[in-house]
Amino acid sequence: MLNGAMRDLVIIGARSHAREIFDAIAAVNTVEPTWNVLGFVGHGETQPERIARLGPILGDFDDDALWRSLDRDRTTYIVGIGSPADREAIAVTMADRGYSAATVVHPSAVLGSQVVLGEGCYVAAQAAVMANAKLGRHVHINVCASVSHDCEIGDFSMLDPHAGLAGEVVVGRLVEIGTGAVARPKVRIGDGAVIGAQAAVVRNIGRGVTAIGVPARPMSDRTLD
Repeated sequence: MLNGAMRDLVIIGARSHAREIFDAIAAVNTVEPTWNVLGFVGHGETQPERIARLGPILGDFDDDALWRSLDRDRTTYIVGIGSPADREAIAVTMADRGYSAATVVHPSAVLGSQVVLGEGCYVAAQAAVMANAKLGRHVHINVCASVSHDCEIGDFSMLDPHAGLAGEVVVGRLVEIGTGAVARPKVRIGDGAVIGAQAAVVRNIGRGVTAIGVPARPMSDRTLD
């Protein structure tokens, strides 16, 4: 039964990342009923046979009639898509439609003191965001990833599972940090950069650079090895 204090929510995306976010929302609701998940909204490729076990696919993201049928004052959304660029484009469209984004933190995640989470953030199971860290809009911190003290992460960026940032790391917008990658204290990672899985960032990474390896270097440099 819908609790009067709960707010309707739709998950944009209908694949694996969206299913993980659904599980996080369900975990939140076991602690305190917060979200009434209306269903999923398709964006690109979907996994209908797996999504159907969790809830309905309400329609396609580009269907304006779907969004007009929902109560914007009562309904919020979260983007269940991994791609930083896709999350940015979706957020822009949803703002134009007059919708606000939900922030979802799994109950098993750890949040330190004075942490700031922007609109639309997702912090997954067993992730940690520590003292005075600041996350921008629609930042996703995946399972068992860690963000140490005084880090700053720009809008739409993402840490993949088990990625870790040491203290005072500055991450730009639209950055993806791959599974198991780490960054030493105080390094800077520029807007749109991609850090490969298991990479170790020991020096600054420039804007738009894809860096791999230990230590992490631009792929164009690696081809010279």
